[in-house]
Amino acid sequence: MFRSSNTRRAVIVAASVLLLTAAYDFIPLEYELASRIAQYLFFLPIVTAALWFGFWGGMATAGFSALCILPRLILAPGESPHYSVEQYGEVLDLLLVGAVFGLLAQRERLRTAELAEATAQLRRTNQQLQENMEHLKRMERLSAIGQLTANLAHEIRNPLASIEGAADLLRPGMIPDSSREEFVEIIKKESRRLNRLLSNMLDYARPRPPSYHPTQLAKLLEPVTALLAVTAEKTGVKLLVEPMARMPDVDCDPEQIKQVLLNIVLNAIQAMPEGGVVTVRAAADANRATITVSDQGPGIDSRDQDKLFSPFFTTKKQGTGLGLAVAQHIITRHNGEILVEPNRPKGTTFSVVLPVKRSEGILGLAS
Repeated sequence: MFRSSNTRRAVIVAASVLLLTAAYDFIPLEYELASRIAQYLFFLPIVTAALWFGFWGGMATAGFSALCILPRLILAPGESPHYSVEQYGEVLDLLLVGAVFGLLAQRERLRTAELAEATAQLRRTNQQLQENMEHLKRMERLSAIGQLTANLAHEIRNPLASIEGAADLLRPGMIPDSSREEFVEIIKKESRRLNRLLSNMLDYARPRPPSYHPTQLAKLLEPVTALLAVTAEKTGVKLLVEPMARMPDVDCDPEQIKQVLLNIVLNAIQAMPEGGVVTVRAAADANRATITVSDQGPGIDSRDQDKLFSPFFTTKKQGTGLGLAVAQHIITRHNGEILVEPNRPKGTTFSVVLPVKRSEGILGLAS
């Protein structure tokens, strides 16, 4: 294909020179201006050949054009006294133009080739980088799966050990009948713990897509605070929900957002075993709604800040470490975000930020 294209171009250049030669020879000698114009037209195939074939293409075409013009120039002085010898200088101009444009075209071709090579190298480097990134992502996923599996096994092993120990003691003659109920309760408690762990694990690994409905967030907070009121009272914690101004309806899955708020408010209550106040606030503008939950607990160690939403990370003795991980999954699927900030002088504030409309993703994600 390349050779065929070059042959076609060479034929076009040669034919152009021959046609111009025929036109040039056809012009009567007394029409000097027309002859000069015809002679200048030879520059066109010379420049074209230089652009197509480089230096040697321009020089070859210039030489061929000069050979075509010379017979007339040699005969002209004897036949027409008006024919100026200056036209011999035009032949030299043809060779000069062929050389200059040929050199320029050759340099441009070299630069184009260098640019093409650099582009190809950049493309290869980019492809290699993408392959390395994909490999790194696969390794990270495998590492995360391994860590997740190890943590899950650890979390399951503890309640299973408790269940096994309690079951052994329930054998006939092992303990008095009066103590059996205590160990039955242990089995029930640890079974519930296992069920909660597996449910949270499924929520994290296979989250349900949100079912969006226009929702008043104030109506979500009412059942959340009602469900946790008894837990808060047992630990001496006061749940304070500040009055909210009229807020726009938020496009969200109310059940999933309720699950997130239950988890965050419960964490705030459990962060204050000695009692305190958990304050819940809500605010909104035209684009987004924010619910903040503030506690007066000891706060979060700065070293743990980056691990808060990691699966199985917890600072609580009875925690599974999946609550916040599931909450972040849910909010991310809503195109929102969860922010964590320390309070002064103590405590922590969690902020759940949601777009009011599905098209207004805070994180720039497609909703």
